[in-house]
Amino acid sequence: MYLGSRLQRLRAQYNWSQQELADQVYVTRQTISNWETGKNYPDLQSLLLLSKIFAISLDDLVKGDLEIMRETIKRSDIHSMYVYTYLMIGLIMAAIIAFGLAIHRFGWPGYLLAIVLYFLSLVVAIRIEKIKKQYDVQTYREISAFMEGKRLNEIETIRESGKRGYQNIFKVVAGALIGILICLVLFH
Repeated sequence: MYLGSRLQRLRAQYNWSQQELADQVYVTRQTISNWETGKNYPDLQSLLLLSKIFAISLDDLVKGDLEIMRETIKRSDIHSMYVYTYLMIGLIMAAIIAFGLAIHRFGWPGYLLAIVLYFLSLVVAIRIEKIKKQYDVQTYREISAFMEGKRLNEIETIRESGKRGYQNIFKVVAGALIGILICLVLFH
């Protein structure tokens, strides 16, 4: 990571050994070595101390790592989100069709198929929710950014977190209306 090489350069600039820096940051020499080699990353308190010790801003200290951290959204998770989304939509549509066919032609076997398809769509929806929870994306804008492999900046994230309550209410109302419409179409 960028921070490791940055720490090595700053330490060399000040002509300090790893032990001398460790004493100032209140960690072990091995911890400094692990930071410099990228084996682990300093906690926030250590980062603040390092920025004070080297008289540079925290932003300058970790700037390169911020870009790397933004890329921690795994491409496989983005792909999984797309696959699960299309799979869930397909299963729900198949369940709706199966319910419709069950009413008009197949009877109980059709209902059973529809229930199984609907249950499978719920399982897929739970997987989608796990990915959303892992990356803390809930609003449409957060999900859109995630699907593009991006993250919102801090201010945008705060704004979006304020919208979460309203969007959850909207989801419940929209889901109820869609359920009512489907029932009206299928049972009339």
